[in-house]
Amino acid sequence: MKYYGKDPIKKILKDPKKREILYKIFFIFSVWIWLAMFIGFIIFLLYLIKVVA
Repeated sequence: MKYYGKDPIKKILKDPKKREILYKIFFIFSVWIWLAMFIGFIIFLLYLIKVVA
């Protein structure tokens, strides 16, 4: 796949080593977001139980 143009994303994704690093960063970011949502849900449930009960 020959790259023609100035798109920086395609330029990064063309290199397998950089692509792997980018995918690892996105994976860690995704896990972090899901963890934050889960912790927020637990805190919300505890707060709801405390207010209702």
